[in-house]
Amino acid sequence: MSMLKRLWTQIVRFAKALEGIDDPAGDCMFSLGKRVEELERAVEHLEKQPGRDFGHGGTRSPASPPAARALRSAKPPRHRAV
Repeated sequence: MSMLKRLWTQIVRFAKALEGIDDPAGDCMFSLGKRVEELERAVEHLEKQPGRDFGHGGTRSPASPPAARALRSAKPPRHRAV
């Protein structure tokens, strides 16, 4: 009986280890979080540049070429087929 109990314990451990392996929604949320952080850093970089006026009503002056390239190159995450 103890052998059966040990086997069951190992199966439960294995099942718990497999729970988080394929989580498309979690992967998507993680990727989106990384993208938001990257875009926030790019915006902070733009706001710190001297001589840049971020205007009123959501308008701002054009970004510098390196920062603009960073914003354009930030692509949305590709989703895996389920």
